[in-house]
Amino acid sequence: MKIRTIGFLILCLLFTAWFVRNTKIDLPLIFEKTIHGHDELSNSAVAANTTRKFFPPMVRINPLEEKPGNWMEGPFWQHIPPLFAYVPYIFFQLDGQVTIEVKRLSFAVLVLLTGLLFIAVVYLFSKNLATAFLATIAAIFWVNTPFTHELVTGYAFGVSDIVLAFTSVGAFGGLLWYWNFEKFTRLQYPIRKVCAIAALVSLPIMAKNLLGAIPAAIFFVTLLWDYKKFGKMFWLSSLSFLGLLAIYYIPQYFSSPETFSRELGIAFFHAKNYEGWGRPFYYYLTDYLPNRYLFKFTWIYYLGLILTALTWKFAKMDRKLKILLVLSLGWFLWNLIAVSLIESKIPNFIYQSYLFSLFAVLLIFAPLTNKLLEKLISLNLVKKIMPVALLISVLGTGLAASKLFDAFKFSRAWAYNYSSKLEQFYQVGESMRLAGVDQRDLTIVKVSDNDCWARYYIIFLTGAESKTLLEMYFLNPTNEDITAKYRKIYLVDSFGYEQIKFDQLAQYISSQQPQLLSEIERIKKDKSSCQWLVPDEILNSE
Repeated sequence: MKIRTIGFLILCLLFTAWFVRNTKIDLPLIFEKTIHGHDELSNSAVAANTTRKFFPPMVRINPLEEKPGNWMEGPFWQHIPPLFAYVPYIFFQLDGQVTIEVKRLSFAVLVLLTGLLFIAVVYLFSKNLATAFLATIAAIFWVNTPFTHELVTGYAFGVSDIVLAFTSVGAFGGLLWYWNFEKFTRLQYPIRKVCAIAALVSLPIMAKNLLGAIPAAIFFVTLLWDYKKFGKMFWLSSLSFLGLLAIYYIPQYFSSPETFSRELGIAFFHAKNYEGWGRPFYYYLTDYLPNRYLFKFTWIYYLGLILTALTWKFAKMDRKLKILLVLSLGWFLWNLIAVSLIESKIPNFIYQSYLFSLFAVLLIFAPLTNKLLEKLISLNLVKKIMPVALLISVLGTGLAASKLFDAFKFSRAWAYNYSSKLEQFYQVGESMRLAGVDQRDLTIVKVSDNDCWARYYIIFLTGAESKTLLEMYFLNPTNEDITAKYRKIYLVDSFGYEQIKFDQLAQYISSQQPQLLSEIERIKKDKSSCQWLVPDEILNSE
């Protein structure tokens, strides 16, 4: 095996070992039976329901009310393309059950694959071990970033951003594949190669709609620059690009035209203050990057970006090294400027290019790193010990992975302490699943002011339709409406549940009417907790 190939494998194992270390540290949070906030709740419900009905992805697979409602209520997917929902599918199937820890670990594995893919595409393009080493360091910083930990453990919403990061690295590799040779050679590329690259740059759009359009824009601008016309190559690659998007989006449209039309337009709503996310244009530089990503490394990072820009402008660099620097820094700056210009901002919007920015900063050290590494590789002693170093890396990473697996089994076997209210919601869902409750059943929740959240634990763990008592009060379904869809009705009250008949439900709703009217008045006043449960005409009435 060539010495450089051995070096590349050692770098991949180094990143894997660091990932395993991080994941083991995160295991208590990964196993936490609290599903955080409405985004993780609804994301998890959609992902779990793919095991019960593969397509289309649905928040509710047997809804009492078929009409699409609030983005979180479904019954179809959320306001992001549902590609993310299929990531945990194979992991749920292998484990034989739906659990929150497996869902979170599936996205942790995608983080691992993203880092390994990034190291691989950089090495395959540059054919330079020093550059791959810098890519590995960037990937380690990226996986160690607090925000990455938060995305995996659910403390920051947005597992779709992990999918976007993965597809962005794939598109990054596609662009490098196109730029691998000078223009003269690029003009001789076979059509199938250019069409394959066009397909790769379409993947981020599938992950996150408009937010994933940067690589496609870069590719087609480059194509026009090379060919100087809208010729055969441009149109065929466009057909490949649009064809793959059509294959992905058209089935979603036909599954629910109303949901598709509404959700596709959500990306454009961020131009204004959407859902209270309005922030000043400088907020990424002054708040999100320093306080969610960088912390004590903020000024080192900003200084590195400035030096990287100066290196781009003034330093003499190898062609491929300069392409890596320009693409990495350019993608990040494009992403940063675009999301800074819109009014609505959240820290997730910059995540797709954050890894690229770290790599761009480290590329300042590429010439020095290359010289040192070349000297080391030229030493006979290094050539002799590299296979031994590879063996040690394999054994060390394997041992770390084995300990992680043992820690996973121990965490699963340990009796969990369901102490908080939200953890008790999860426990109810688990007990209902053990009792055989599934998508053929209807559950009605009456717990507290937060009972709208309790529904999603039941949906996630059982697939059963779940409504609050307040919703049932407004929907007022007939016996025929319920029996046509469901075999059993369960009432969830005070973290317990019981099977009831339809007549008992009607009587119970009647007995709870004074409390329900009081609940309506409370929601009308604060309009913050579960407000979508009250029809607009009542919510906005005087």
